[in-house]
Amino acid sequence: MVTQAYHLIWTEWFKAIECVTSKGIKIKAPHKEGKHAIFMVDGSAPQMQGLGDFLLTQNDPLVSGIATKDPQIIVQHCSRICNIHCQWRRWMNLQLGAWGMNNRKSETGGRTSLHIHADWDLGPTNTNLNEQSHQATNHATGIHIPFAEAIDSAFEYDKQIARELQSALENCILKNHQNTLTHHFISNNNHQTSLHIERVDKADHICKEVTNIEFKLAAVLEEKKIAIENVNQL
Repeated sequence: MVTQAYHLIWTEWFKAIECVTSKGIKIKAPHKEGKHAIFMVDGSAPQMQGLGDFLLTQNDPLVSGIATKDPQIIVQHCSRICNIHCQWRRWMNLQLGAWGMNNRKSETGGRTSLHIHADWDLGPTNTNLNEQSHQATNHATGIHIPFAEAIDSAFEYDKQIARELQSALENCILKNHQNTLTHHFISNNNHQTSLHIERVDKADHICKEVTNIEFKLAAVLEEKKIAIENVNQL
């Protein structure tokens, strides 16, 4: 049931993009054209299975050269597990089952011989960019609430976005995306991250200075010791 839900999510996501842009996304592995080469995922087995089911609907073996009807195989041509999630989930093989055991190569996120290595190397290694948006989404839709209530709150949020888009179309004035709630959260997060890095660098500099002073002090004490011994010999 969860796999079918993910399959529906993937399918509707691509349909939404085609509806907005008037053309669909070309996936490099099955379509042999386009620039979309890697799907960065967090390691959920139903998520991967659902993506694989969707990719099978896009695959023409005569075009792609991928002659498989197995979603767990085709998904390996264009997916990658976030390295951070790999590090956090030492138990992820229990979740992913055989797929995870075969594809989680140490901490590489699961590179296999099915990947085009150039695409792999140029792709992102984690989902951090997407994770940063969770704070704004949670603020708008709520967390730790019943599923039905979460859907209702998300629906209200979606209606707000739809009204803003409709207003932009009618007035020909685009919303200032540098002054949205999401932008504020991201800016605040970046500011906090910068402060943290600055503090770490400052602490590291202080530690190096202290170490340098300790070496100099040890050298002075050694010289003092030698001087005292020379005086005693006179």
